Amino acid sequence: MSLEIIDILHDKDTLFEVTDRAAEIHPENFKTFRNRVNGYSHFFAVKLEGEIVAISGIWRYKYWPDNYFRVGDRSFYFPSIRQYNLGNPHYKPNKAINSQILIPMQTEIVLKQGGIPFYSMLNHINALKRSVNIQNEVVKNKYKVIDGLYWTCPSSPNKNEKSCWQNIATLERFENDFKLPRLY
Repeated sequence: MSLEIIDILHDKDTLFEVTDRAAEIHPENFKTFRNRVNGYSHFFAVKLEGEIVAISGIWRYKYWPDNYFRVGDRSFYFPSIRQYNLGNPHYKPNKAINSQILIPMQTEIVLKQGGIPFYSMLNHINALKRSVNIQNEVVKNKYKVIDGLYWTCPSSPNKNEKSCWQNIATLERFENDFKLPRLY
């Protein structure tokens, strides 16, 4: 099995072709991708046997604390390897690319920049916990899902904007000092 990870952020033709394909399947995460592309420091594509099968980026919103970076941003598996449920008994061999390859790699990039990495999921705390458990099996920098919902959107916090209040996983060493707005 030949697995290759490439940063496609500066190859706009490939970036937009791949994210437009993702938008056909998951429009809620990719229909406005082009409007937020300037917030990325990296955007990775994973190729398996030469075919792009997964994507994921490192994104930073300018109004977050300067050293906060969301890893695993807009993570997406294309249908050839997609598994819709981490707990699905019908095992697909590449279901942990994000948890065991991309997020750990992106975490190291952020830490080398002196940043604080985190990732989030909307309304899927159990999936986030499973992702953290799968990831923590293979990394030295352990993540933890922290209590509460945190504002992750590029606007001022609004209690009524339910899609912007997300569950967060950050490295254990940052859990007590996480500074995004919190909804208790």
